[in-house]
Amino acid sequence: MAMKRRQFLPCILIMLCLPILLGGCASGPAYDLASVRTDLTAEAVAAGQDRFRDEPVVWGGRIIQTTPRDSGTEIELLAYPLDNRQLPSHRRQSQGRFLIEKDGFLEPGDWATGRLVTVRGRLGANRSGQVGDADYTYPVVIAEDLHLWPEEAARAERPRGGPRVNVGIGVIFSR
Repeated sequence: MAMKRRQFLPCILIMLCLPILLGGCASGPAYDLASVRTDLTAEAVAAGQDRFRDEPVVWGGRIIQTTPRDSGTEIELLAYPLDNRQLPSHRRQSQGRFLIEKDGFLEPGDWATGRLVTVRGRLGANRSGQVGDADYTYPVVIAEDLHLWPEEAARAERPRGGPRVNVGIGVIFSR
């Protein structure tokens, strides 16, 4: 009887760990893009003089700065187009800057410079600001939901063109 228990132990461990392993494979936020304006970029909205106000968007980018305020938290991002997982494609050409306004406190240590974020929300009124010495018009997204990507996402974006398979025999030397 003790022998049968030992044979079942690995199976039980695998079954207990399987949900944890599958959870680690979870993708991004999966926001419904059918109900948002996918044609709008931060550059177009900045040039649009508030005519896009209240439009729903899903945008993403790399955090430049996170600033807690009395009324919530403001995040400045450099915008990038989203890939099919809604991850900002930070290896592509940027699409300008934008601000996120989020109710409540977000810890700047967690929402740090360089992290990738995807936001679902509505466009607010554009805001004037400065980038260095230059005047700049920031589109503002009033956040309904935010997704902070793991730090690994900023380091290793999946190659474009789908999965790649390599088969071979030999020795590889690399740095």
